[in-house]
Amino acid sequence: MDWEELEFEYDAVGNGYVVTGVENDVIEDVDIPETYDDGEHGRHPVTDIGEGAFAGCKSLESITIPAFVTSIGKKALNCIALTEINVSEGNTSFKSIDGNLYGFDGTELIQYAIGKTESSFAIPDSVISIGFHAFGNCQLLENVTIPDSVISIGDEAFTGCIALESITLPDSATSLGNMVFSNCWSLGKATLSASLKTIGYAAFGFCDELEEITIPKSVASIGRMAFMGCDSLESAIFEDPHGWSAGGGPLDLSDPERNAWLLSEYLISSELARDD
Repeated sequence: MDWEELEFEYDAVGNGYVVTGVENDVIEDVDIPETYDDGEHGRHPVTDIGEGAFAGCKSLESITIPAFVTSIGKKALNCIALTEINVSEGNTSFKSIDGNLYGFDGTELIQYAIGKTESSFAIPDSVISIGFHAFGNCQLLENVTIPDSVISIGDEAFTGCIALESITLPDSATSLGNMVFSNCWSLGKATLSASLKTIGYAAFGFCDELEEITIPKSVASIGRMAFMGCDSLESAIFEDPHGWSAGGGPLDLSDPERNAWLLSEYLISSELARDD
């Protein structure tokens, strides 16, 4: 595409340019230039892609990130048709593996190209963390394999993955971010990690097909609205039902059927906590 269709802002602190958006949101491919000159501040490297910079580009299929980019804002590459994220040689902050974006050392999966048509995906064993909104709004993924290397799953990581049918968290995972599986309408089975300590705000909100959940004894807190709108939830088994409270009052969580009602309807505005 013509570089003139990209929108830039000069960053005086970083002495470089930030890509903030595009003038033509029906573009199909973008090759961001290494440097830019706005006619006022001179020619400098393009160092940043701003938050949501390409989020409205519904036809964008391919993008190339230049060598000097060190920062990519939230949801910058959350494009429903995107199938290929490339990184120029020489970039020491990011790299591309099979068209998906990772941190340079491969330990963070930053952005899955959500326009891909595959129904399943196996996250590489090098990954320790799954980033904010990494798979958000992916329409076709039915199954994602998370390796034992993953420790944390960021906020909104799988939100809006409407075809996702099941998920198994490895025992290495210790935290689930806010809204991590919210609006996964087809999610019928979720197996939580035996090492999980926290379940974030609205983590499974509006997972309409989820019928049962087992809360491991390792879990010490469950965020507000974690299971709100899970209308099919019939059973919530707490491996350790003792010592829980909500809003300062003690809870009896020994009845799985009652627990399902508490989590999905009655206690949606309260955080649940367990004493050690």
